[in-house]
Amino acid sequence: MEELNKETGETIHLGVLNDDSLIYVAKLESTQAVRIISRIGKTAPLYCTGLGKAMLAIFSDEELERYLAKTRFEKYTAVLLSRFRPTENCAGPLA
Repeated sequence: MEELNKETGETIHLGVLNDDSLIYVAKLESTQAVRIISRIGKTAPLYCTGLGKAMLAIFSDEELERYLAKTRFEKYTAVLLSRFRPTENCAGPLA
């Protein structure tokens, strides 16, 4: 995490899967003037964070279908639902 933080100057998060959400367990702050607001211990839906979407990208087809069937997509930002299409452009597992 430290190497990535130094190389990019951006905020770096480490999160773990908890049911159908993620929990931030570690964070290294950005050196940039504009920063993301987050905190260790915070939970977030997988579909509305970059880290969560990375987790979804490695779900099996069955796991993704289960997730999509039971997830209620709430609008957290003005553009979230217009940009996130859970059933389109899915590359599938990265194996």
